[in-house]
Amino acid sequence: MAVDKRATPTWNLWQSNARQIGVDKHIERRFRTIEEPLVQEQVEVRRVPVNRVVSEPPGVRKNGDTLIIPVIEEELVITKRLVVREEIHLVKRRKRGRFVKEVAVDRERAEVHRLGADGQPVDRQPRLARPNLRGRKVTD
Repeated sequence: MAVDKRATPTWNLWQSNARQIGVDKHIERRFRTIEEPLVQEQVEVRRVPVNRVVSEPPGVRKNGDTLIIPVIEEELVITKRLVVREEIHLVKRRKRGRFVKEVAVDRERAEVHRLGADGQPVDRQPRLARPNLRGRKVTD
């Protein structure tokens, strides 16, 4: 666990005659491993020859996870007609897996101590401030 010494400000929170209270805050960096589900999608492109005569251009259609895009071509014969030369089938596939990575998680730690009239700490054992469920400060 690393402690960041640069971020250690001191605040004089309370002052009365010769007593003062000071708070030092330190940032502690811990490393935690996270694991999240990961879903990837891949698309496979297949060209399927059709060569089917049609009277009008067919629309794009979907068959399950496959998207079918008709490719048409005009062909000259005695009369003009539409021929579907090929279809492009786009197949969607899902791949499931786990994603694991170690990431840094920061937490602040506050030390509360009394200061004398000269601004120097009076007590040698700093107390760690922690929040109470009722919203009041409690010291260890």
